Amino acid sequence: MDLVLEEIKTFNKGLEPIGQPYWATSKEKRDSGLQRAGSVVVAFPTEIQANRAIKNRLLIAGISAKVVKYHTISSTAQCTRCAGYGHLDSICKREPKCLLCGESHVTENHFCSICKKKGKKCPHVITKCSNCLSTTHSANSKLCEVYLAIKATTTIPTITINE
Repeated sequence: MDLVLEEIKTFNKGLEPIGQPYWATSKEKRDSGLQRAGSVVVAFPTEIQANRAIKNRLLIAGISAKVVKYHTISSTAQCTRCAGYGHLDSICKREPKCLLCGESHVTENHFCSICKKKGKKCPHVITKCSNCLSTTHSANSKLCEVYLAIKATTTIPTITINE
């Protein structure tokens, strides 16, 4: 990581990273051989420098590296696009899942053919959780066994980086 720091300072004029860069990707994932690249978190002293790095990329070891804003997301944060946990809809690449009925559409497109409500729960919805497949609650219920398991086993936030 010292080399990354020196490369940024040497080959990216006007950028002075602060602190020690660190891997956002776990060592196990990097060493598995299944991943070709990893993400490194680098801090800059000002928003101006950070935005410049995002706009212009960083030259590190002769490679022009894409830079994106670092996001820390709670492991229990729920995506409104896919109903999954640990990421938000702004970076979701999964198939949409309705929070109400579990079908393959975003919740805002959920439509009741009886009362004509769109995107809202109504008395006619057949509730299904797309996480645990239960028909007793919706995907955003705090009673979902998947949610409860995540909440019970994680005490630190997960890191999500839009790559």
